[in-house]
Amino acid sequence: MLSKQTRRKRAFYLLFESLVRGVSLPQLLDLRAEQFELELDKEEVDVSLQQFLLQLDARQEEITSLILEKCNDTSRSIGNSDLAILTVLVYEMLCENLDLPVALTQGTSLSESFGATDESADFIYAVIKNIHADLRK
Repeated sequence: MLSKQTRRKRAFYLLFESLVRGVSLPQLLDLRAEQFELELDKEEVDVSLQQFLLQLDARQEEITSLILEKCNDTSRSIGNSDLAILTVLVYEMLCENLDLPVALTQGTSLSESFGATDESADFIYAVIKNIHADLRK
C-alpha cells in the first residue's frame, strides 16, 4: 500500500495528465491498465490510488468550482499543474480531514517542483488557506 504522500504525488501526476490530455480520470485509468498489461508502463496504478482517483473524480466538479471561486479575486489564471495540486489537496481536506499544516506543506512542496509559475507556491498556499477558512465555518 502506498503512503499518503506517495499516493498524493501519484494522484497529482495522473490528474495533471488527465487535464492535459483532456480525458476523464476513469478513461485515463483504463488507458494505464492497458499500458501495464502491454508492459508499456512499468508502474502499475495501485488499487488504493485508483479508488482515491475515482472518488476524487466523483467530486471533481464540486472541488474545481470551490477552487475557482477562491481564484476569482485574483487576476492570475490557474495552470493545469496548479489546478491538479489544489484539486488533490482540497479533496483530501474535504473527504479525508487533511489538516491545514499538512495541506500547506504538501501544497508548497508540490508547487515548488511542479507549479505552473514561480508564484505557484504562494498562490496555492493562499487558496488552501481561504478554502480551509470556509470549511471551518
